[in-house]
Amino acid sequence: MIIIYQDIIEKYKKEGKVVCATRDRVFKALFTDTKCKNFIADILSHITEIPKKEILNHLIIKNSELPVDTITEKGKITDLIMTVHEQYINLKMYQEFYQGVIEKNTSYIHKIRNEIIKVGENYKEAQNKKFIQIIFTNFDTFHDDRTIIKFVSMDPERQIIENENVIKYYVRLDKWSKDDYNKGKLSKFEKELYTLQLEKREELERIGKEGKELMEAKDKIISLTEDAQFIGLYDKEEEDRRVWNTKMLYAEEKGMKTGLEKGLKQGIEQGIEQGIELGRNETILEIVKKMLKKGKKLSEISEITGLTEEEIKNISYKK
Repeated sequence: MIIIYQDIIEKYKKEGKVVCATRDRVFKALFTDTKCKNFIADILSHITEIPKKEILNHLIIKNSELPVDTITEKGKITDLIMTVHEQYINLKMYQEFYQGVIEKNTSYIHKIRNEIIKVGENYKEAQNKKFIQIIFTNFDTFHDDRTIIKFVSMDPERQIIENENVIKYYVRLDKWSKDDYNKGKLSKFEKELYTLQLEKREELERIGKEGKELMEAKDKIISLTEDAQFIGLYDKEEEDRRVWNTKMLYAEEKGMKTGLEKGLKQGIEQGIEQGIELGRNETILEIVKKMLKKGKKLSEISEITGLTEEEIKNISYKK
């Protein structure tokens, strides 16, 4: 089995590629390696405003990926949780948007909080603990151009904060391109986020020369790319992703076909021309809904479907 994965490693080398850190296993391996402590501390400090020195001195990984005995064994993956003093930090990485992801995140951070509170002697002890969830996404979740969006429990009328001890941060990774980097438009923090998206070894080597934090990330990603056992696990994750994408494509094509057939059936009663138009509209409606679920920008959907951004917004409100 190792020999097979060694061939994959050689293919990566030949094509000048590396495993992408936005993939779940790579992301967790990177953010649980103490050799990457400066990279981890820099990112966490910038997002949460916890002093970097405090993170470096007191960061503890509480929960991460459980050990896997063999390459073929099903991955035992748990969520990544770390602490800095009384601050519990949960990291999550999402490549693609799906319905219910926001509710899932909210449920999970409150589950962590509830489990920790149960251990204490009284509820007052919880006042000294802070629960932070950082969600890295490769898509625009809220149709907002900010890199970091912070959420707390707040009264919307007078903006009174009910509880500052549960905080969620959404961090976008899809905002920058190679052109932005080449033109020197990125800050240090933005370069660190940009590094997570890189798939070409040459680009990773180049950005790794710009500081010890970036060097740590570069070294870890390359070492994972050259690790036969890790590549075996990574290849399984990629295969699962391909199967999922194939299922989604089939569902999308089936939905488009159903919409067209429905439109044609009504067209027989109201006129062939009207029926075809109705089928086309229902097909476009299904396509728009799918693209919205995947976090595509309104401008991209408009260009592909021919609908105006206002029409797309109306579909978004109805879905």
